[in-house]
Amino acid sequence: MAIIVGVMIITAMSVIASLNRLDLELNQRLLNVSDSNNKYVSDWLENKEAALSSFAADADREQLLKHIKQVRDSAHFDNVFLAFDDGTQQNANEVVLPPHNDDPRKWGWYKNAMANPSMVFIDKPTVAAATGANVVSLGKTIQLLGETTVLGADVQMTDILSQLNDVILPGSGYMFIATGDGQIFAHSDTRLLNQPVDVLDQSMTPQLLAKLANSHQVAEFTIAETASYVYVAPIKGANLQTVIVIERDSVLAPIYSALWQQGLVTLVVVMICVLLFNGLCNYLFRPLQKVSAALAAIAKGGGDLTQRIEVDTRDEVGDLADNFNHFGSSFHKLVSNIRLQARELGQDAQQSEHRANQSMIELASQQQEITQVVTAVMQMASAAVDIASHAENTAGMAKNSSEHTGKGREVVEKSRQSITLLATTVNQATGVISELNQHAQDINSILSTIQSIAEQTNLLALNAAIEAARAGDHGRGFSVVADEVRVLSQRTYTSTEEIQSMIGNLQQATDQAVKLMASSSEIAQSSVSDADEATKALTQIFGSVQDISNMASQIATAAEEQTQVTGEITKNTTSIKDVTDKLVDDAATSLSQSKELNNRANQLNDQVTTFVV
Repeated sequence: MAIIVGVMIITAMSVIASLNRLDLELNQRLLNVSDSNNKYVSDWLENKEAALSSFAADADREQLLKHIKQVRDSAHFDNVFLAFDDGTQQNANEVVLPPHNDDPRKWGWYKNAMANPSMVFIDKPTVAAATGANVVSLGKTIQLLGETTVLGADVQMTDILSQLNDVILPGSGYMFIATGDGQIFAHSDTRLLNQPVDVLDQSMTPQLLAKLANSHQVAEFTIAETASYVYVAPIKGANLQTVIVIERDSVLAPIYSALWQQGLVTLVVVMICVLLFNGLCNYLFRPLQKVSAALAAIAKGGGDLTQRIEVDTRDEVGDLADNFNHFGSSFHKLVSNIRLQARELGQDAQQSEHRANQSMIELASQQQEITQVVTAVMQMASAAVDIASHAENTAGMAKNSSEHTGKGREVVEKSRQSITLLATTVNQATGVISELNQHAQDINSILSTIQSIAEQTNLLALNAAIEAARAGDHGRGFSVVADEVRVLSQRTYTSTEEIQSMIGNLQQATDQAVKLMASSSEIAQSSVSDADEATKALTQIFGSVQDISNMASQIATAAEEQTQVTGEITKNTTSIKDVTDKLVDDAATSLSQSKELNNRANQLNDQVTTFVV
């Protein structure tokens, strides 16, 4: 066993060392590959930038086409453009651009070069409008004949793509170039150009690439559902970075193969060692097999403790047999004593079980009776609590009724006073109306006198008119006055008749008012009597309610005292019940232990009787 454990430890250490060495070697190899690729890309970009920077700022305007062709040929550009600020352009290939794409001021490399005059701008890979090839555009601002002009160039990415395809990686995988903002700049699959890096896998984000570029370490991720190693190295002098993705299984496959071979060799060696060790042990422990056979015979003989092993030698095996014979003699005596004690223990266990069973029955009966007592006491306590609660509620309601009765008595008393005052007022109003009737009669007498005077005035005016008529012209003025006096006397007579009619109506109304006031006075007197009776009845009700409230308070007090006493009884009875329950549990435990003791005593007796003594 120790050999196997040792071999397993050595194998595990070898695996760990191999994996650690693999990490170091993989990190170093990927570093070398990325450095080589980055240097190639940096040199390639520097060469293109140097070609653009070499353009002569004092070139003759008529020789511009010749100069841009020299730039194209020197750096192997696909095409070179000279873009002016008026929207015109010249290109080395003398290609005529389509009307919708002939203004260089709309092109990305022109805009970015103008925004950063001191730098050479590298645009995203595109399809060149002039040649239709996959190219990357460069742009640099120059001063030409005193004017600011942008020199642009399209260069095919064939060299960079060839470099990516020809690189030798330590395993199955691929390498591509990404921009700092997470766009694919160069890839063997040209369909992925200008695509975000997460099209390869959602976990591959610009933030992740930036983190890996700063760490300079190989990281393990799952790319396209495949466990992979990822290494990122920034390209110096450009906002670009090289990304290498290697499948983990392709890297670990050689190590796993070597480990399998090592494991098989180790297994064969361990098996050979085990076989040799077993043969040696069988040879060394052959004498012990005799002792083992003798012990097996004793075991198969039904536990016969009278058997002994014959001692033939005086070596370690002979000493073992002699010591076993001494052990057999001692064990023979021990088993004999155990058999006797087991028999006695069984008898004691049966008696203990019988006593525990009787105690269990008696305690169960006592527990049932105490439970009934506790239940009855709790019900009585609950009833006392309900009585106290109802009595307290009754006292409260009686108190409220007493208060309401007192308020009702006050209201009735106020009503009686108001009705008495009303009766007095009605009597006074009756007197006033009687006086009003008398005044109306006096006015009627005065009107009769006025009417009589008006009649006499009318007669006098008529006589005066007659006399004036007799007088002729001398009495004409007097006749007019007499006519006016007669008209006034008639109007006075008519007015007095109308006033007499109105006063007659007033006298009828005052007569009815006097009668109604008399009736109201009688009703008010009756209401005063009824209010007095109601006050007396409410006073009696108030006294009765006070008595009910006092008795309810006494009942509530008595019920609360009964509740306290019942609570003490319940508490004591519950304590007795808890003690009884504990005794029942102890009795049940004692009965169970007695049964278990009896069973073990029987088992011990059965086991001991198997030995032959």
